[in-house]
Formats: sequence, structure tokens, C-alpha cells
Amino acid sequence: MNTTKKEVTLKLPIVSELNKGLSAIFVLAGVVMALVAVFFFITIIGFFAAIGAIVVSAFCFVISQRLKNSSVGFSCPYCKKQLMVMGGIESIKCVRCGDLILLKWETPKSIKS
Repeated sequence: MNTTKKEVTLKLPIVSELNKGLSAIFVLAGVVMALVAVFFFITIIGFFAAIGAIVVSAFCFVISQRLKNSSVGFSCPYCKKQLMVMGGIESIKCVRCGDLILLKWETPKSIKS
């Protein structure tokens, strides 16, 4: 394990308008399902239905985040293992060699369609 930390520069992925729209739809669906879950708990209509609504709501929020933040692949500067990281993460520990890799993100120029 190295004591010096290396910095890797990566480009943030460009998020398409379709992904932004789908992300907003999933956030809205998650909010609606969370409100349904609260209603189920308050009225005691269905305890298990409320738990299901919470799970669906959490799933919608996770999917919306995945649509907005795409993954970027790069190789570890120490052992050359291919790693994947979500956009915006500041550092990652390599799963093979255990070294800490600092990540610097460059904002890409927007593409006009």
C-alpha cells in the first residue's frame, strides 16, 4: 500500500434531457408513494401495503439518482484495475490494492442538440 496519494482527473458525464425528465418522473412517483405509505399507516388500512409503498418509494428515489449521476470507468494508477465511480465522488479506495485514489472532476462543455 502506497503512502502517497495519486490524483486522477475524470470528466463528468453529460446528462441527457431524457434522463433529467425520467429522473423527475421517478422523484414524483417516489413522493406519491411515500404519501400513500403515510396514509396507509395513519388509517391502518394496510400495514403491509404501507411497507410495500415505502420500498417502492425508496426504489424510485434510487433510480432517479442513477439516472442523474452516470458512472465513469477508469483504471487504478497503482495496480491498473478497472474501477467504476459515480460522478462527483471525491475519492475511492481500490478494491485490489487498497490505495486511496483522489478524483478531480472536469465539467464538460454542454452539447447543444
